[in-house]
Amino acid sequence: MKKQQLANQDCPFDDPCTACDGRSCWLLNYQGPWNELLNPGGPELRCYAPGRLFLTTLPLPPPELPAVAEADYVGNVLVVLWLLNNHRCIDRIHINTDVMFGDIAEVFYRLVQLGPHFKLIKMVRWLQTEEAKMNDEVLTLTLANTRNLESLTLSGPVLSQFAMANLCQVFFLNENIGYVSLTNVTMSAQCAQVILAALNECQNLKNVDIDFRIAIPGVPKALTDLLTRNTSIQKLSYLVDTAIRFPFKALSRNRTLKMLCVGRFLCDEEDIGSLGYMLRRNKHLQVLSVPVCTSERHTEQWFPFIEGLKESVGLVELDLHRSIILDEIAGPLAAALRVNTTLCKVNVGTNNLTGKAAKCFTEVLITNTVLKELWLGRLDGKMTEFADLYRLLEQPGVSERVYAQFCPALMAMLIRLLRENRCLPEINIAGTEPSPPELVNLLLFTVKADLTLTSLKLSLVTNLSSRSAQSLAILFKDSKVLKTVELSMTVMSLEIQLLSEGLQESTSILKLRVRSWCFDENSTSDFINMLKKNRYIVHLILFKPRVETVDVVKKLLEALEDNYTLLTIDLFDDNFSRVMNFDILPLLCRNYCRVTRAAAFLQGTLADQEAADDFRNLALSTPLLERVREATESSEEDITAAITKKLEDMDL
Repeated sequence: MKKQQLANQDCPFDDPCTACDGRSCWLLNYQGPWNELLNPGGPELRCYAPGRLFLTTLPLPPPELPAVAEADYVGNVLVVLWLLNNHRCIDRIHINTDVMFGDIAEVFYRLVQLGPHFKLIKMVRWLQTEEAKMNDEVLTLTLANTRNLESLTLSGPVLSQFAMANLCQVFFLNENIGYVSLTNVTMSAQCAQVILAALNECQNLKNVDIDFRIAIPGVPKALTDLLTRNTSIQKLSYLVDTAIRFPFKALSRNRTLKMLCVGRFLCDEEDIGSLGYMLRRNKHLQVLSVPVCTSERHTEQWFPFIEGLKESVGLVELDLHRSIILDEIAGPLAAALRVNTTLCKVNVGTNNLTGKAAKCFTEVLITNTVLKELWLGRLDGKMTEFADLYRLLEQPGVSERVYAQFCPALMAMLIRLLRENRCLPEINIAGTEPSPPELVNLLLFTVKADLTLTSLKLSLVTNLSSRSAQSLAILFKDSKVLKTVELSMTVMSLEIQLLSEGLQESTSILKLRVRSWCFDENSTSDFINMLKKNRYIVHLILFKPRVETVDVVKKLLEALEDNYTLLTIDLFDDNFSRVMNFDILPLLCRNYCRVTRAAAFLQGTLADQEAADDFRNLALSTPLLERVREATESSEEDITAAITKKLEDMDL
């Protein structure tokens, strides 16, 4: 049946791959028909470079199988197997096993043959705990023939000693491997040591992401060797399930590592001391994420780290967001930030940051002009506790560099700051206590004139009034930089209609998250019409706590018929559990394929009429700009100029 589907579009089905000696395969000219054939199961072919294809599946969590015939679903798996086993032009694969295969994943992995031409393999959300034996077979059969891998990602497997040995063999056989990600992996501590030792032999390794769901006692010798002997690693993320031990001193002379993420808890006094020593000696590390967690009785353990931070000359970004920062530590740590001359971004956000600690860190911004972003996390308390912080935010050049989530009790402070023309990069207010409607009205009336706001997140226990909705609509229409809007509060029909009018004319909002909206027939119609006409929103998150909201979900299909730029829709129930709707997936895939074809047409890798039509329809849209920016790393101005020139050439 699938062969007949392609024949109806004059598309080959089982012709051999013709990619050879610089020639492209015929499959590149038939991406559209093949993608229509493979969906709604999820697989999609993308052209990522001249003559090369990337097979991927939708990155969704494990759902129930979609409502399609089982024969069609098995047929999709067989088609994917045939493509991977016969087409050398496909050299990248991203498989989300739970989405595409479900219960027949084992069959797929037994039959697939990933040959030496594959450069990127990514397999996520696969292989449950009780299927450890199958993991051995997968790593033996699926990866055994690879020789030119540049990137390998495995997420979720349980690895036995036999599987670990096979994985190490994969590292030895692929000399060009530059990226390895092993996340949410369960194995023994001994196996973890062997894998770290194997990684040490990969001389072209640039990026390592490790998240072992085990406890590793002490500092693994293999990890120390990896940091001292390997001279190619630039990014390293190393997480284990319990308190971590890490050989920071081994990095003192490392000249290649640029980013280091360590977790989940660092509390050993010796390691914290070696962290400070490393900061003083290492002049090449630029990004550090580390959770320093000491008890109230051992706050002195912080001081070697603080002294090292004062003398650090290479660090640009510091993330301490999981650390336990008490008031006794905040003062000395802020003093270190005050004298540091290289840090541009610091995150000290914790759940227990007091008003006194927030004041200490914010004072740094007055004298340290290099620090551009200070993330404080959630600020919860009474106005009196944050009076000193308010006086600091009043000073010029301070408020626009502070990122924080405020409780509703601090809303009056935000209003006063906005009225004094003190710009905030984002407004984030959340709390479970009721918020006075008059205060919310005043806040949003003030916010509507702030055209420098990039993010607005409100999670309030209140009903949004018509006056507030009008203020938000004005902000949506006028702002050119507002990218994210999250409104979690009770919004009735009339107010939804007002907000929809503003969203329809917005040219900047990319992500929209709505919760507790009470839709009826009229407001549903306005909301769907907004989605039909808006060309900028690419990510919609919709909660359905009210029964009426189901109408919106059903009518999303109608909106997607006319909307080519909406790429992601996340649906949740009131308990934050994901709601799957497989009727939407094919249309989202269609939109993604159209963006892919439009980008390929701009870059010259596709030249057919379908790609030209997609390019014309999506020209200067946000999804196309973002896709080209990811592929080329060009500036938005250069991409816009290239699109404009391409349109002019097409008109000629």
